[in-house]
Amino acid sequence: MKMLSDDISLEGLEEELQECKTDDVVASILSKGTTLREYTKGVENNLRQVELDSIQDYIKESDNLVSP
Repeated sequence: MKMLSDDISLEGLEEELQECKTDDVVASILSKGTTLREYTKGVENNLRQVELDSIQDYIKESDNLVSP
């Protein structure tokens, strides 16, 4: 398999694309007119927000964790 100018291997890409054709999650995302890239960004943003919310919850509860 040929390498691109920035050394990215495309080996196995054909197989992965074929697997995506039958993947229910991928099909569902694409059927809504969303690209996988857009969907991924949304998931990353949601995870980031959950992380921030968890940190805030931890900070709020930190006083309860301190021993008397």
